[in-house]
Amino acid sequence: MAKGVHTRMKRFEFVEGWLTGGTDPADGSVECGDYTDFPVEVTGATNADKLDKIAEIYYRAKYAQFTSNDLIDNFSNVYSGVSSGSVTPRIQYESGSFNGDFLMNGYWTLDTESAPCNADSIPYLTAIYSGTYNDPYGWGGGIDTITADFRDILNNERGIWLPEQLGYQPIWNRMMPDLVGLGTFYVGVDEAAGADQQGFRTAFSWYSSSASGSSTVPNLAIPYIYEEFTFDGVTENVYENLEVLVEFSGTVAIIKNNPNNSDFASDNRYFLGLRFRAKMVFAEVTSGTGFIESTARYIMRLSSGDLSCPLGSAITEPLSGDIVHEITEWFPYQDSGGNVWSPTTGAKL
Repeated sequence: MAKGVHTRMKRFEFVEGWLTGGTDPADGSVECGDYTDFPVEVTGATNADKLDKIAEIYYRAKYAQFTSNDLIDNFSNVYSGVSSGSVTPRIQYESGSFNGDFLMNGYWTLDTESAPCNADSIPYLTAIYSGTYNDPYGWGGGIDTITADFRDILNNERGIWLPEQLGYQPIWNRMMPDLVGLGTFYVGVDEAAGADQQGFRTAFSWYSSSASGSSTVPNLAIPYIYEEFTFDGVTENVYENLEVLVEFSGTVAIIKNNPNNSDFASDNRYFLGLRFRAKMVFAEVTSGTGFIESTARYIMRLSSGDLSCPLGSAITEPLSGDIVHEITEWFPYQDSGGNVWSPTTGAKL
């Protein structure tokens, strides 16, 4: 570690897991598998491949964004898609019809009077930038707009190790025993309530909300849905509100084939603690429990291969496609010889 950076020497914790449909082997262990809070199994030809994928998600991925969205295809003339573009800065807002378009993703932090950044963290963060956006979900206590100051992580990957210090930001290494959600999934009480609830973050951490009633595709790089209307032979698209959330608990569950195995035994199985949720006018989609199972999937696209989990919804047949969340840039981990990993491909150099 670099001088001046004091860490707890880990970014996430391993916890004991058990496979859904089986028997909980011990108090404090977690259920893993489809439609649980640990729904994504880390797959690979070898155990080293699995651990490399975990490392890519928690250590090496710098930016990730949605690159494909086929969840909804002709459900009462409703379709889905995703806009292209940049996801930096990591907090973006564009005013528009009703709530406008909003994005928060990856390693960002508040830096406000009530939630300031610690001085030791500033060298690893960008300059402050402000966001002012509509407040349709009660984030600002019912006022029309909310303004907050943010910083993003810089290019130095050491910034992901910044520890939480009481009363200070960033908090992106805070373990989350409960996945809480954002937007309509969570209503808080602070000046930026809801905006600071994702304690543990990776490049895949995400919340976006698209405008309701807009006649144009979102300019921000976010997933969207639209309804197709035809009047007098003329077809028009009306884009409706779609909220998308990806949050992490900061834990990886291990299911051991042998209870005497080490955490890195070759026959262990690993599951990521995370939740995917999408909410739209007529349905909610989730990687968790409480909905009808489907063939739709949330896919995490890594340089080392895809990981995925199925999604459930109140609708069945039309929900059969994939929504793809892909790493688009990696931390290079520079040393005296140059980059260790390619920032554009994630490949070891």
